[in-house]
Amino acid sequence: MQSQSINNDMEHKIVFPASRYSADDLVIRADGDTAESRAVISIYLALVLTVMLSLVLTLIQGARVSAIRMEMECVTDMGMNSAFAEFHRELLNQYDVFFIDTSYGTGSPDLLNTALHMKDYMSYNYQVNKGFVGNKAKDWLGIEVSNVDVQEVSFATDMQGAVLKKQAIQYMEDKTGLDQVDKILSHFNIMRDNQLDTRDITSENNDVEHKLQNLEREEDGKKKKIHIDSPANGVNDSKSIGILGLLLKDTGSVSTQAVQLEEYVQRRELQEGVGIPPGKELKENSIEEILFGKYLAEKCGSYTQKKEGSLLQYEIEYLLTGKNCDRDNLSSVTNKLVLIRQVANSIHLWSDAGKVGEADAAAMAIASAVLMPEIQPIVKLSLMLAWAYAESIGDVRILLDGGKIPLMKTHSDWRLQFDQIADFRDKDYGEEDSGKGLSYTEYLELLLLPMDRDLKVNRLMDVIEMDIRMTDGNKAFRMDGCIDYMVAEVLCKSKFGYEYSIRRPYYYE
Repeated sequence: MQSQSINNDMEHKIVFPASRYSADDLVIRADGDTAESRAVISIYLALVLTVMLSLVLTLIQGARVSAIRMEMECVTDMGMNSAFAEFHRELLNQYDVFFIDTSYGTGSPDLLNTALHMKDYMSYNYQVNKGFVGNKAKDWLGIEVSNVDVQEVSFATDMQGAVLKKQAIQYMEDKTGLDQVDKILSHFNIMRDNQLDTRDITSENNDVEHKLQNLEREEDGKKKKIHIDSPANGVNDSKSIGILGLLLKDTGSVSTQAVQLEEYVQRRELQEGVGIPPGKELKENSIEEILFGKYLAEKCGSYTQKKEGSLLQYEIEYLLTGKNCDRDNLSSVTNKLVLIRQVANSIHLWSDAGKVGEADAAAMAIASAVLMPEIQPIVKLSLMLAWAYAESIGDVRILLDGGKIPLMKTHSDWRLQFDQIADFRDKDYGEEDSGKGLSYTEYLELLLLPMDRDLKVNRLMDVIEMDIRMTDGNKAFRMDGCIDYMVAEVLCKSKFGYEYSIRRPYYYE
């Protein structure tokens, strides 16, 4: 047989007769390689490519999983931030607190509403082509939100309103200096040390007057009732007019606004959450109570500091007394102020030898006129109490006119002379404000400080509901539908077969 030669560009192959050479014989190439070495390289490359391809695919898959997890983390945070950005604007404008109204203006609070809002925000952020017209970018992750479950929340009304109170105190801590706190605390200690708010001076006065009104003397074997002609009589008789009639020239200007308290927080069944998150609890000390009192004085209206757009005109007075009518609240608070001033003024009177001497001489003259010198001490006490009360009426008139009165007076602070007691109602105190002491609002702060803490916050929440319901779109607003803390669990799925859940706590701080 003859051999054949085939020329194929770079490769020259010589084929030997089959009878003389087997298939395993060498094939000579122009490049010097052999068939055996070429086969080994091909198998090795196939094995290497298999391993490398597996590695590359694993890396790609790992990158996809990591990207899915990272995007879920980011979008969940964005969703939570977006949900918390929907804080109630009127609550912020009027009371400087941050809460999400879970009714979103519908009057029907439901945590599902917040969950759906958060789900909508997250779904939007998972859209690859959002905001770009005609963009056909491929979604390499394919994530969608399956479910958002709000598991824990803190309602504003939780723990008797402690959740709301915590935000209010945080606001005042950032705003109020310690000197203001020290000032209120100092005055409160003076009030407590002198029992200005606890001494029952009304009972003392009633006991004295009862004795004087029932004086009897035996004449001709019969007991005869004795009438005492004293300046104190006119003071005591004037109390029948009513406290507002004594304090105000025009009682017709007093607000008569009334509310149905059954519609508000204190008397309504409330939703309950988990309260203040662990580690964020209130300290419950006197400093925080003072700060909260200053918050109330700043955010709520009163007789001298009316708040625009409020339902009740005298809101701080409502906090103190809890009556459903402005007039009744003002009457109760001003009566309390008069009694506090009466105790303080009585302390001053008994410490002033000159004034004690005047009352002593007058009492002796009155007792002598009825031929009963033994009643001089009790007549003197009656005169001192009446004098202190008449001075107190003038004090509170000045406070209601926007003036100031010292908590404890000195000789130079005293206004009403002894010979003016009978005509105290006609005295004009308008030009006698020295500008020293405490204002009406500051006196109210002192009265708020020892008040029951839970009652104080619950009445504040009543006031907040009253005011917010006066604004557009908030007719059915409820404080027990407002949250400032929540824990949400988000379940997301990818079209590539992955499913993940994330649990996130969020709160305002």
